[in-house]
Amino acid sequence: MRMRILAVLGFVSLLVLHFDYWRTPSTTPWWGWLPDELGWRLMWMLGALTYLWWFTSRFWKIKP
Repeated sequence: MRMRILAVLGFVSLLVLHFDYWRTPSTTPWWGWLPDELGWRLMWMLGALTYLWWFTSRFWKIKP
């Protein structure tokens, strides 16, 4: 039951972070070269990849 709650919370978290209405565009690049919006999207994709890996390995019984 706890895994299902974690799965739903992870999904909702990714959904809320995807619709990032609270962020204001910034002109300051990350690490001096990466545009703010691209950096945010890359971090979101990394979080989504991690969540999907966890979800499929737990619920489909795939061993990493």
